[in-house]
Amino acid sequence: MAPGQVSLAELLEVYRPATRTRDTRLFGVAGNKALMSFSRYLHNLSLASRDIDAIYLPFQVQSFAEMVEFAQAVGVEGLSVTIPFKEDALRCADTDRCRVKQHHVSMATRGQPATTLDAV
Repeated sequence: MAPGQVSLAELLEVYRPATRTRDTRLFGVAGNKALMSFSRYLHNLSLASRDIDAIYLPFQVQSFAEMVEFAQAVGVEGLSVTIPFKEDALRCADTDRCRVKQHHVSMATRGQPATTLDAV
């Protein structure tokens, strides 16, 4: 399997394509190592257990500007932001460019700060 390629089992169990609708909400984690994050497993399991029509995807990007452009084009409603884009995300959150309704900084595992932007 190619790097970053999702196995059929992961596609069916984690991303549940059969449950997607036109109203499915899109969330994710953005970073240059987003594919290494376990957050997609945790968040998608939580969404499924609550019957929430949403999906949480890893967005592996090379710049935060690239992520903002993509998020606005496809309607990403919220992001967890990892290294190295946390400072870029905080700067962007305070501008009209990101159209952020609210943002907060939380502490992730191992004491590493994680920036979450709600409603990009």
